[in-house]
Amino acid sequence: MTKPSSSRHSHEGVTASTTFDNNNTTTPPSPTRTVTAGSEDDEQKKDAIAASRDDGGVDVVGRLERGQGDSHGGDDSSKAQQPKATHWLQETEHVIPKNNLWIVFSGLMFSVYLTAMDQTIVSTALPTIAAKLHSGPSSYSWVGSSYMLTATATIPCYGRLSDLTGRKPVLWFAITVFLLGSALCGAAQNMTWLNICRGLQGVGAGGVVGLTNILVGDLVPLNKRGTFAGLFGTTWGLASVTGPIIGGAIADNTSWRWCFFINLPIGGLAFAILFFHLHLNPTPPRSLRQYWREFDKIGYLLILIAIVVFLLGFASAETDGFNAPKTAILIAVGGAFFPIFVAWEFYAEKRWPHVKAIIPPRLFRTRTTLLVLVLVFCHGAPFFAMTYMLPVYFQAIHGSTSTMSAVQMLPFSLVASVTSVLSGLIVTKTKAYRPVLWVSYAIYTLGMGLMTMLDANTSTALQEIYILIPAIGLGCIFQTPLIALTAAMPASQMATSTSAMALTRNASGTIGITVAGSIFNSNVLQRIAKISGYNVPGNNPSSNLRDLVHIQPADLRTEVIDAYAQALRLVWIIFTPIVGIGFLATLGMKGYSLNRKTVNHNDAEKSGQKPGDIEAASGRADAVAIMAAEGPAAGQGASEEAPIKDLEKDLAFSGSESTTKDEGAAKDRL
Repeated sequence: MTKPSSSRHSHEGVTASTTFDNNNTTTPPSPTRTVTAGSEDDEQKKDAIAASRDDGGVDVVGRLERGQGDSHGGDDSSKAQQPKATHWLQETEHVIPKNNLWIVFSGLMFSVYLTAMDQTIVSTALPTIAAKLHSGPSSYSWVGSSYMLTATATIPCYGRLSDLTGRKPVLWFAITVFLLGSALCGAAQNMTWLNICRGLQGVGAGGVVGLTNILVGDLVPLNKRGTFAGLFGTTWGLASVTGPIIGGAIADNTSWRWCFFINLPIGGLAFAILFFHLHLNPTPPRSLRQYWREFDKIGYLLILIAIVVFLLGFASAETDGFNAPKTAILIAVGGAFFPIFVAWEFYAEKRWPHVKAIIPPRLFRTRTTLLVLVLVFCHGAPFFAMTYMLPVYFQAIHGSTSTMSAVQMLPFSLVASVTSVLSGLIVTKTKAYRPVLWVSYAIYTLGMGLMTMLDANTSTALQEIYILIPAIGLGCIFQTPLIALTAAMPASQMATSTSAMALTRNASGTIGITVAGSIFNSNVLQRIAKISGYNVPGNNPSSNLRDLVHIQPADLRTEVIDAYAQALRLVWIIFTPIVGIGFLATLGMKGYSLNRKTVNHNDAEKSGQKPGDIEAASGRADAVAIMAAEGPAAGQGASEEAPIKDLEKDLAFSGSESTTKDEGAAKDRL
């Protein structure tokens, strides 16, 4: 005789439990009060109540804690029958759909590689592209900026939409838009056409970057997520360095258009793999009215304005410098909209609890999650600065070609990729993420400090040592922060939390590249102005780098090359304390358990339970939260009793075979 099995699905502190017997009948799901205890103390109790409002629109946890939901009016016997309290985050049950993970992850990694590579593949091919399309440097700077701008701006929207509509439709849309943008970029006849289509590419890339990380959370239990997250970090690191190699090789040996056309066969393969092999839990259906009602329209508008205006300021800095009034105004206005957005999310959470926040307020309310975003920024800005400025070092100091300088970066990329995988394995084995972050950030900070010693006379052996040490540290930080973030957040807010981290990383990359380039250019011009007999061609220090080793006489060449080396050294000096801030942020984080209740389809089949029953239970619990949010009290000023009564009824809708006794028991437990 098969034992009954149960499926539990938590909605921010309220756990619905459904029991299946041998005849496939069900007893009503019942909400169970969870008491906050553990690493966040009283702060988490408040967060649990706030999270329940955010997810379901009904403050059920708060009602229970005040005793208003107890039908026995504080009966001691009733209290004695309640289960032992556990941490509310650990009450969340994760339903794992059945997938061949290695096949599915190959498709996800292809997708990540393409979108990451497209950030850098055109960097070495830009001079060729500009010459073929008869454009100057002022126009082709937007080839990279338009891609990063639209990718960053759309990431928050994709995270919330995937919660409302399901992951698959959003992922198919993102991949299709990315491939369409790639095809149109390859067919571009002028620079304006190319820049617009690069922006379209970015719209798709933002969805691919966000959704692939979200899908890791859907497909892999939290305590095993480090292994697979490490593979994503490896993919990202390799793409950042191999992009310029591939771009340079294509530009030198064939048409530049293949920098974009190359995405079509690889992206098509990734789409096919995911379309036929990716299986996810069903999403409760919603009407268009529900989509519109639950989506945080004002919140997304505010963060969209903040991202676009802020990043436009940094794009302006590439051509006009940070001292230009236009640059300062754009950065100031865009920066001001970020706290306005955060304030709106807190206000909307209390005023309209049925609205699903673009970024959950808990991210800013909880110390650990806020520090995760800080350390992600402190990792991303120096990393992207290194990927762009180290090739400049090899070209200016050693006269390397664009392609050869990218090849010289391969040891840096390979070491970072290996440590990314190793850090994921360590987190999976130890079930602790803080030690990995402490050690990796300490090494990263040490490595950035050593890079300040790079100059024109540094030997090849020391060059490699100075570059490889920070690579060891930064490789571990690609995906480990995501594990920390999801460990501290409820499962229902996993998608939007992951999107917030992806947004932070993309924005930090844009800022890091722009700041590094501005520091380098301005410092080179200041130093060269003091050297008689040499002028920077076109007043652009980044042009004709390979020609520096051919300057005559030798004394003048030594002075000019040393000026370039000292300007690069200033870049490392400025970014070193930023990495140090990231290290300090890791010290303030609290450790969350990586253990979560999971139901695996494979285990369900072995126990005789049908996988469809698990999905149905999960879908019913999600539907309860949706119906509660759609109750008459949601944003309409009605009393709290209406949604509570509706929730009692909704929790007992498991089928005609449920008994009146079971319904009464469910109400008693509520």
